[in-house]
Amino acid sequence: MTKSSPLLTEGFVIIGHRGAAGRAPENTMSSFRHAWRSGVRAIELDVQNVEEELIVLHDDSLDRTTTGRGDISDFSLAELRSFDAGNSEPIPLLGEVLAAAPESTLVNIELKGRDTAALVAAEVTRWPQLVFMVSSFNLRELARFDDLQARSRQPTALAPLFHYWRMVLKRAERFRARGVSINIGNAIATERHVAQLTEAGWKVCVYTVNDAERAAQLRDWGVRAVFSDVPDALLHLET
Repeated sequence: MTKSSPLLTEGFVIIGHRGAAGRAPENTMSSFRHAWRSGVRAIELDVQNVEEELIVLHDDSLDRTTTGRGDISDFSLAELRSFDAGNSEPIPLLGEVLAAAPESTLVNIELKGRDTAALVAAEVTRWPQLVFMVSSFNLRELARFDDLQARSRQPTALAPLFHYWRMVLKRAERFRARGVSINIGNAIATERHVAQLTEAGWKVCVYTVNDAERAAQLRDWGVRAVFSDVPDALLHLET
């Protein structure tokens, strides 16, 4: 059984975006360890399914974040792990990150690639000492995860992701979980929209926020968490 998310309780939480992507190469063990050493209690990461293993990588392509070139679908798991993802580190497996995470860490897993829902649903049950939240822009994949854990006595918290405001409330209502993550840009994270979501019972998270003044404003509006590339710089805002 996994623990319930602190985002469903009172308080304001800083979530390290891809670990601490502004301090170390994103989605690497260095990035996650930097966040944890800084006192960050919550991290976000992205997973892709390769040969029925979950790797921690944001893009479908290797070009931006590794020494590899091309789409991840063109490579075996062993080949992918041979590339440098930063600081001479390989692309980590989800299990490696979770094994290193301090007890009670909140891990927000974003379903990026296809067919990740079932693997993540199985993986979260293996780490009862951690707290999980699962997110995705792919609402079909997120719905699959939701269905898989529907009978759990303590289901994992969900937070569907949205770039734009259009139909956010309607689309979010399909999920049992009461979290929603919205973009800092595109005129979506406004005081009025945050109020609408909060009044509808949603716990609002906002990505990606690197400015302390902006983060404080969002907190004052009722936002419950922000994702940040520099989470250590915003920790003083936590309540």
